[in-house]
Amino acid sequence: MRSWAHEEWGDGEWARHHAWRESDLHARQGRIDQAIAVLRPHADAGDGHSATMLAALLAHHGRHDELRERASAGDHVAGMQLVRTLARWHRDPEAAEMLQRMVAAGYWPAARMMVDSLRAADRHDEALALLRRFVDAGETSAAVVLARWLRREGGRDEALDVLRPAAAAGDPAALADLTQWLIDRGGPDEAIAALRGYVDRGVVPAAVRLAELLLGLGRTDEGIELVRSVAHEDETAATRSGVLLGERSRVEDAAAAIRSSPRPLRTLDSVYSQLSHDGHVLAAEAIRHAVRPD
Repeated sequence: MRSWAHEEWGDGEWARHHAWRESDLHARQGRIDQAIAVLRPHADAGDGHSATMLAALLAHHGRHDELRERASAGDHVAGMQLVRTLARWHRDPEAAEMLQRMVAAGYWPAARMMVDSLRAADRHDEALALLRRFVDAGETSAAVVLARWLRREGGRDEALDVLRPAAAAGDPAALADLTQWLIDRGGPDEAIAALRGYVDRGVVPAAVRLAELLLGLGRTDEGIELVRSVAHEDETAATRSGVLLGERSRVEDAAAAIRSSPRPLRTLDSVYSQLSHDGHVLAAEAIRHAVRPD
């Protein structure tokens, strides 16, 4: 499939994408030093994808000294890769020490790994305490994990209390869980009322979730109007709007939502890909033509 998003890239994005392609080419041809060297400055500058590619290359090709150096210097992506490598070598104390350092630094992926390890060891009180620590620090993903745990244990009201701040912050998983749990408890009206409260406070992901719910309930005009009203707010909202409208063959509305996106061409890429993957090929082509007739 042709991509249009590259037309919106700035110099930095061009450089990163070029580095990813160049590194991949070097690695495929066995030039590992060059593959690593191309990625290193972008990883050092904080690009997450470059850091992930670099850490994987270092681990796969046995460059563990550099992996360790990067982890010690605060590269948490390298740190997580090192933890996995140490675990495969059965060097569990060293892996645990590295993991603990990242948890102490407030790195949620490391905390999530530690929570899973604690639960597997039946150290549930410690796992819960760690989760609550990250929830109190505002980590919405931790709130989702904790709420699901509480709900499985029968603490449904507490689970909702934990989830609500994460939903108010716009976390998509929290909004999805909150919506379903409120439907289970009191029916769609309770979920709609809660979501409307977030929408009124300007929580864009809540507007998208509410639109999805309304459309699923057959309140099509209401749902479409809502999703159209937030498409301009951010790229994610525009993408979801384009998909929802495209699924209903509202081609012009979908095209308008895409055009209103802060990154319309990247949004077009995403909408086209999702619609095509889900079997809405004719709608995808019609929307593509409406946005980019060339």
